Amino acid sequence: MSDLEVSRGREGNLQTALWALFSQRMPTPFDVIGLSLLSLKKGKVVAANAGFERLLVTADGETDTPSDELIVGRKWTALLDLKSPSEAETWLASDGCGGTAHYTQTADGERWLRLRAHSCARDEADVILNIEDVTVERIEYERARLESEHFHALIERSSEGISMFDKTSKILYESPSNKRIHGYSPEEMEGLTLIDFCHPDDAARIAVRFTHLAEAPGVVETEIVRFRHKQGHYIYLEGTVLNATDDPRIGAMVNNFRDVTGRLEAEREVRRAKSAAEESQRLQQHFLTNLSHEFKTPLTLIRGPLETLAEEVGETTHVQKNTTAGIS
Repeated sequence: MSDLEVSRGREGNLQTALWALFSQRMPTPFDVIGLSLLSLKKGKVVAANAGFERLLVTADGETDTPSDELIVGRKWTALLDLKSPSEAETWLASDGCGGTAHYTQTADGERWLRLRAHSCARDEADVILNIEDVTVERIEYERARLESEHFHALIERSSEGISMFDKTSKILYESPSNKRIHGYSPEEMEGLTLIDFCHPDDAARIAVRFTHLAEAPGVVETEIVRFRHKQGHYIYLEGTVLNATDDPRIGAMVNNFRDVTGRLEAEREVRRAKSAAEESQRLQQHFLTNLSHEFKTPLTLIRGPLETLAEEVGETTHVQKNTTAGIS
């Protein structure tokens, strides 16, 4: 007898022994390690192990275990009271025994089950179904998934951009919202550095500041830089960069930035308007000063003769009065 035949014989004897325990719902090695198993034949339950009872424990701790008569012969999806039985049946028929796990909820939505199927070469059954209650695990997974989706939705719709760099300013990550600001997709910026997009007059200054910041984990700095837009013109970006290279969850320089081109142009316009108003006021004052001088000069010229004439008129009047009084 060959080694292969001996091995198959031992495997058959082990399956026979386990099946005897399994079918009688007696403790087996599967129960010791906490497995809950159903044996199926053409989609119907033919046996359940003792560990299957743990799946049927109610919220108050009492066991609602149906008798063998209520288990055997039932469709397995009905016994488990699944929310989407057709999906589970499709999984089992297509790839269930191929090692792919299937996650499903019970009809009341209170439990998550993970199903794994194993083919069984016996006349009594064709599939052994392993059922695990993974409610706690799945709730945590769903919470993490929803938080991740919420986070990504906020990033995608944010008016600000987020970039991540290594210590040499090489771009590691670009959030989807960045394209609305500078026109580049994340793929177009892959492998490039921040300095590659800076205005030539700003590049040296930004490179020095970035180098200093890269040597100071935990430090935050804010800077305004002229950044080349995809369309070729330059825009002003105000970035707040955090050195998070010491944080194992991030391990990068994180830049939150915004387009401040409009703000800076408005500030320049305000300064221009203020300067124009001040110049207008200066010119107006100069004009009034000159006008006043022009008025004063002619008046000064005629003031002397007018005073002399007034004196002469006064004297003549006095003589006339005296002459009239003498005649009288």
